[in-house]
Amino acid sequence: MTQHNGSTTAWEVGVDIGGTFTDLVFYDRRSERLTVRKVSSTREDPSRAMLAGLEQIELPSLGRLVHASTVVLNALLQRRGAEIAMITTLGFRDHVEIGDTRRYTGGLFDARWRREQPLALPRSRRFTIAERTAPDGTVLHAPDAAELDAVCDQLEAAGVEAVAICLLNSYADGANEELVRAHLERRLPDVLAIPSSQIPEFREYPRFTTAILNAFCAPIASRYVARLGAELERAGYDRGVAYMGSAGGIVSGPHIVASPTTMLWGGVVGGVTASTNLGHLIGVPHMVTFDMGGTSTDVALIRDHAPSVVAERTLGAYPLAIPQVDVHSIGAGGGSIAYMEEGVLKVGPRSAGAEPGPACYGRGGEQLTVTDANLLLGRLPASSKLAGDMPLDAAAARAAAERLLPASGLASVEELAAGVIEIADTHMMGAIREVSVERGEDPAELALVAFGGAGPMHACAIADKLGIATVVVPREAGDFSALGLLLSDHRHDLVRGFLRALPETEPEDLEHVFEELEREGCALLVEEGFTAEEIRLTRLVDMRYRGQSYEEQIVARELGADWLAQTFQDRYRRRYGYQRDASMCELVSLRVTATGIVGKPSLVDRGAVSDDGPPPRTEVIFGGERMQAPILRREQLPAGAAVSGPAVLEEYSSTMAVPPGWAGHVNELGCLMLERKA
Repeated sequence: MTQHNGSTTAWEVGVDIGGTFTDLVFYDRRSERLTVRKVSSTREDPSRAMLAGLEQIELPSLGRLVHASTVVLNALLQRRGAEIAMITTLGFRDHVEIGDTRRYTGGLFDARWRREQPLALPRSRRFTIAERTAPDGTVLHAPDAAELDAVCDQLEAAGVEAVAICLLNSYADGANEELVRAHLERRLPDVLAIPSSQIPEFREYPRFTTAILNAFCAPIASRYVARLGAELERAGYDRGVAYMGSAGGIVSGPHIVASPTTMLWGGVVGGVTASTNLGHLIGVPHMVTFDMGGTSTDVALIRDHAPSVVAERTLGAYPLAIPQVDVHSIGAGGGSIAYMEEGVLKVGPRSAGAEPGPACYGRGGEQLTVTDANLLLGRLPASSKLAGDMPLDAAAARAAAERLLPASGLASVEELAAGVIEIADTHMMGAIREVSVERGEDPAELALVAFGGAGPMHACAIADKLGIATVVVPREAGDFSALGLLLSDHRHDLVRGFLRALPETEPEDLEHVFEELEREGCALLVEEGFTAEEIRLTRLVDMRYRGQSYEEQIVARELGADWLAQTFQDRYRRRYGYQRDASMCELVSLRVTATGIVGKPSLVDRGAVSDDGPPPRTEVIFGGERMQAPILRREQLPAGAAVSGPAVLEEYSSTMAVPPGWAGHVNELGCLMLERKA
């Protein structure tokens, strides 16, 4: 068996490092059982929490470790990266400051809007060379060695750690960028050189900013990958760490060093991957994922068992030309703080975070949060222990509500708590509408998959608001994203600019480019240990109408012009409500997704079931009414067990409140399948 499957050893582990907890999912191949664990995250060194969580297994017996980290995202958000420089074509020194026609931050009518300055890249560190590549890829003028030597002298004097090489039209042919990179490696071997041609997108500005952000983060990513690998090797694990990429696939450590932005949103797409796999198993092809944690909520659309993947995303003021699962995030989570502003009750995006956390954590927090509100309404029982051992302080939650109550003008603490939940639910409903209704999707066709520590608590109420009839809650929902790491395949995304009118394009032209990209993708996966039988290739085409600036992506199952035009127009009409003449169709880019299939854990629930008699009951408040509800333990519910609201379900990693009007059953995978009662 190949090493990437980890099939010759006992254990596989997925590790998802969050702001509050580090989640670990363990899969024992011998017993085919999944177990979970949470440990407190260590912000100063995330690897410490990971190693603490791995103490329960012998690392030499660990066959595969897949890791999702926010180390690159945090570096960009906090602007704590490397000292960098840029080398670009003569005459384009200020392109990254001028930008393009889009405002990436601020509205059109915002009189206070100011363009953000280039990230850590003052004009004095933007160097130009007299080279030129034509739009068709013809090299008109190669870089001059003497000129490059002079630039290297300046780079050395400036003490830069990494250089972004951003030459005009290098998407069509990257030969000049490769010459510059090779020259830098000879002269300055300790300086990382990041060519923009490794992402051959035809738009200069997104390609340049992506290369610059990669250079800014590359030294940090390199040190993190090296340090983590060394610490694990000292502890007995020497098989290499796999990392979750933003596109929903696994990538290697060397790939992360070469292109750090690949892992930017890896921490939020694990749950989307897990949901996609779950949908295959339970026969639900269309879903919207709802991942609510302590600080944020992340939602994504899955249609026909495939998550939406976009070719570009913006981080602040900077477009990133990298494929990524289209996850929409908002500042709404269990730790979101309730407050009054100009006489109006508001919730979030400010968060209590992990320290001090919600008031009920008993760590010194004094502000009312969404978690405190759920506790006051009984939906989170006061007897609960988060992550297995964290007791809740109901008195502290009530005190936090009582401090806010006079300013709110509401009659009781319970009414205030209900208002906080309603506002939070409305925010999260809006996020789901953005990825579904506003993109032409009918909520009635979708199932809501709820996970994260707080997602199951709010799922049914949000489904009610959207008209979604089915809610799916996987077992151990609080660790579902970490499980997604073990369910993810290795993935490489390759692209080639191909700007051409569709009526003027022959299928043979497309076939030639696709075959080149497929050979490159297969070579990368073979190098990682995959056999031909384990490799899957998907062809994609970016298309638009002539005169438009941006495009839609379709799967190229056929290459004929008529088929491509019809498929593109069907997608376009579904999203925008109209279509133009097929003669106006243009091709923009050709893409291949090369996937290396890994052996996946069995999701069949093999947990022990015990019957401890009638469940305890608690008082809950729904719709302003007090009612009694059983407190059920998820691990004590066998396949086929019926659940009817009102009810509270507890497990190690999360708690769920089932409101009146919802009922369902537990399936063979341990998932709770809920529907609105007729």
